[in-house]
Amino acid sequence: EQATAPFVAALPDRVRVAPTPREAAQDSDVIGVAVNTNEQLLEACLGSDGVFAGAPPGSIVLIHSTVAHDTLHRLGKAASERGVHMLDAMVSGARGHLSVGNLAVMVGGDADAFVRAKPVMDTYGGLVLHLGPQGSGLDAKLAINLLRYLCMAASQEAPLLAESTGLGAVMAQLVAHTESNRFTGDLARLRGMEDYPKRQRQKDAEVARKDLRAAIARAAEVGIQLPSVEFAVNLMHRLWGTEPDRDAS
Repeated sequence: EQATAPFVAALPDRVRVAPTPREAAQDSDVIGVAVNTNEQLLEACLGSDGVFAGAPPGSIVLIHSTVAHDTLHRLGKAASERGVHMLDAMVSGARGHLSVGNLAVMVGGDADAFVRAKPVMDTYGGLVLHLGPQGSGLDAKLAINLLRYLCMAASQEAPLLAESTGLGAVMAQLVAHTESNRFTGDLARLRGMEDYPKRQRQKDAEVARKDLRAAIARAAEVGIQLPSVEFAVNLMHRLWGTEPDRDAS
């Protein structure tokens, strides 16, 4: 209810909230699923009241969650057994991009299903790309997240070094006038994470660790190593100013 309430308040005549994912899927030809973790996604799709229990044959399920490839493959197999098309439709964008329909949507899966679902994705995507077979969208999202989180880590530690050597006051000015600005973006915004509620920062740090671990696992599957990413996994809580959740996976 907490997640759906803002949509109901904004569009009361257009939004209908279903009590379960199964009931939401029953009346839909395209179903989007956006949750945080592998476990949440499996429950949302494969649970007794999950999406796949209600999705009609021939319908299309868009997986927006950044998860491990083995989770995606498991869902793809379950979808196929039910006559349902599943696309990994990863989304990325700056804060506010969703509200203006300007997300990047990276899609993997059946090309015909992509064509059918694209009008839906166009409502929130400014760039909607079909990248290849199932898993291609997830691969693109893992690469984008890798770049984002490593740049964020550097954007936190560089000012720390500058401040510790008495140069903190000029750091933002130097970044703006050197090639570093191609990688860091808005340094002031990145340094202002402490303004976010701690609960949100804790959640963001755990999501970052999950995404980076998924990238490491995928790299191992294709026979490459990502040593900087392996190191960065343990920096994410420091980046957001929180402590690791021992129960998080």
